[in-house]
Amino acid sequence: MDPVQQQLEALKLLKDWSVWMVTVETAAIAFLGAVAGRVVKSTTVWFPVTIVSFAVSIVFAAWVLSGIPSVAQQIDGSSHLSIYKIYKSDLLPDFLTLNFVATIQHTFFVAGILGLAILIICHRLPPNTGQ
Repeated sequence: MDPVQQQLEALKLLKDWSVWMVTVETAAIAFLGAVAGRVVKSTTVWFPVTIVSFAVSIVFAAWVLSGIPSVAQQIDGSSHLSIYKIYKSDLLPDFLTLNFVATIQHTFFVAGILGLAILIICHRLPPNTGQ
């Protein structure tokens, strides 16, 4: 497989992964909406943190997905750069590479998953009765 094909295949895999992340995040937000009335008071801070984390990750996933065509257009075979270093636009600062945007997306995804895990664990633990 030549370098151009490898870069285009990497973009396809990134697209697929980002779409699945958004699917998981949307399902998690729907789940949290369904159990909103049953959140244990000791975990109330984690509830909005989790939803906001997933929402921010979805926004950055949209940015990643919308940037993929631009990256594909910049692949010309003359460079063996990683796809993560290609994403640049005249309208955006140079540090906004695909790597930067995808890192923010993944960071907030992990924060949302951790928040969801904390909410589930705290909801399952018996309340402290002070005895």
